[in-house]
Amino acid sequence: MVFRKYAIEQVPAIAYVQSTTTEDAAATNEDPDNLRGPEDTYIVYGDVSLERAIETIAKETKSDGLDGLLRKLRNGFYSH
Repeated sequence: MVFRKYAIEQVPAIAYVQSTTTEDAAATNEDPDNLRGPEDTYIVYGDVSLERAIETIAKETKSDGLDGLLRKLRNGFYSH
């Protein structure tokens, strides 16, 4: 949905749409008009690691949630 709504045609790409929801949870994932919320969209293109892409987006958005995700990624899956 996100790739269609924001016309992302180049890959690799990681897209983050801040504070978005779906209008109808039962609706198809193919319908980009099903996304609702602010238009705060951040896209990182190119051959980058997931960690680096999230770090780049987190700097732009100043998102505590993304900062927490980065800490988890850096600590490893099996770390406590």
